[in-house]
Amino acid sequence: MARSLARRLILTGTLRAIDPLHVGSADDGLEVDMPLSMNGQGRYYIPGTSLTGALREWARGHVGDEDGPTSLWGGIQWGSDVGSASRIIVDDAVARGDPVPEVWHGNGIDRQYGVAATRVKYERMVLPRGTQFSFCVRLDASNDAMADEGRALLWHLKTALERREIGIGAGSTRGLARVELLEAQCREQDWTSRTGVLAVLRRESDGADKELWSQAAAVRPVNSRTLTVRVHWQPKGPLMVMAGQDGLAVDMLPLMSADGAKLRLVLPGSSIKGVLRAQAERIVRTVLGLGAEGWESVRVGERHLAQLDAPIVTDLFGHARGKKIKKGGESAVSLDSGARGWLGIGSCYSSNVAIDRNDWDWLASAKGGESADIHGTFGQRLGQRIPGFEQAFHVAVDRWTAAPVDGALYSAIEPYGVEWEPIELRLRLGREGSDGVTDEVAATLLFAVMRDWCEGWLKFGFGANRGYGTVEVSMIEWQWQDESGQTRVVQSKQSADDRFDFGEIGDRLETWKRAWSQWMDQQTSGA
Repeated sequence: MARSLARRLILTGTLRAIDPLHVGSADDGLEVDMPLSMNGQGRYYIPGTSLTGALREWARGHVGDEDGPTSLWGGIQWGSDVGSASRIIVDDAVARGDPVPEVWHGNGIDRQYGVAATRVKYERMVLPRGTQFSFCVRLDASNDAMADEGRALLWHLKTALERREIGIGAGSTRGLARVELLEAQCREQDWTSRTGVLAVLRRESDGADKELWSQAAAVRPVNSRTLTVRVHWQPKGPLMVMAGQDGLAVDMLPLMSADGAKLRLVLPGSSIKGVLRAQAERIVRTVLGLGAEGWESVRVGERHLAQLDAPIVTDLFGHARGKKIKKGGESAVSLDSGARGWLGIGSCYSSNVAIDRNDWDWLASAKGGESADIHGTFGQRLGQRIPGFEQAFHVAVDRWTAAPVDGALYSAIEPYGVEWEPIELRLRLGREGSDGVTDEVAATLLFAVMRDWCEGWLKFGFGANRGYGTVEVSMIEWQWQDESGQTRVVQSKQSADDRFDFGEIGDRLETWKRAWSQWMDQQTSGA
């Protein structure tokens, strides 16, 4: 028997990717480890199941029932055999136009030696920032009460998508997945009367839409439990992440990503996260006196997972899915389930450097003979076509003869004068992790990492040990909602003595410090 239908609520619009987007395919990639999903027409898309999961998860934390699925979302009720189909129908979101996918490379870093970790190299295919998708969500209400609940739910989903609060796809904590809703339209259909059904068939809009949806806006959601941190920074010298492919005239090219019709330098969120996580591990291991004992006894394929296991860090940054790891005959790490970290980090793009695709294709495919002299034809053309980019030559030196090593000459592009967007960090609050770790303890560790960042201890990107990647922080914005639902924004800047002043965040920082001290006392007494 068909379910009754009184009113149908429809939310449509355009989803635009703010960060690169990856929704994986079930098929194994032949050329790329993690390919993108494609529908039967060979078009890239976001499956309705992926959208539903993201929307439902956000709703449970903000306007839904945290104890279980509501009648709108359907599902099996906890502790019962009774369930129902979802009242919410989410369509597949097909990419508009013909977006050109990009391949982003990544690798893990061995914490003991500082080099690329063995067997931790991967390629991920992503759709670039600016890719647009068709978006449609329908809610079938069987009565007026359900319609009222549905209006409030869809209204707040619309608002959250417009505010970029819901991530879609993989890598939401490492520079991917952020989207925003554009051109949103809310429509309502009446299926209880002949007039309403005819209006639907004639594709006529319900004239009461504006009034009904404005009433839904008055229903306030649960406060957002997110601390947003925006770091305003600039590099002191050349900074780049090396691209996965080499050029012909230039050996090492910077990673570029599409932003509309142009290409921009990009610092992936995964690269930023790796730097911050390594520093967080260094702090925790120093404070707790945790060394590298037993790492050598771990199998090669699991060694990297063992190195990443550090208190607080796994809660703040997450951990990958893996098997139970043994060190010295004892079970040390169990990562069989995996967990997403509380901290999300956005990818960062250059703000003043945007390159035409033709210029970039010329640079990547220029012949080797054209770069024989930086002051010659290639160097002049490079400065004209891509201002701020310079070709630098390097050579290894023989330690015995002090002469250049034969065949060890290489070149790299060094970007100068590049301005960057702020780096955005998002810490989910209200969490409790392993060993009594709370969000306040995790926030204290994040603050310690940011203090080191502001003092110039951290470097980002390629060549951090050879002159690249030095940065300077000018300002930090802290944003959160207080108990009344009001958004608070506090800024931290450099003081007169060139030291960073964090005192403006006031009582919140003091609360974090007290929670950190209590947790440390528990760990010390337990030891």
